[in-house]
Amino acid sequence: MVLLAAFGIVPTVYAIYFAFANAGNTFAGLSNFTAAARDFRYLPAVEHVGFYLVIWLASLVILVTGL
Repeated sequence: MVLLAAFGIVPTVYAIYFAFANAGNTFAGLSNFTAAARDFRYLPAVEHVGFYLVIWLASLVILVTGL
């Protein structure tokens, strides 16, 4: 339970807190998410993650089928 709290619950709550806070540690609402979505690097990053996911899934299916 201690490890679950230390390495699972506390970091998750910490990340959620920072997702909704700005640089001054005040509540920013959804402005962080809209700023990230408006960034010119967002769509290419999503495409790269999707491409990696397709490659990973295909190789995993081939590897598991081969085993």
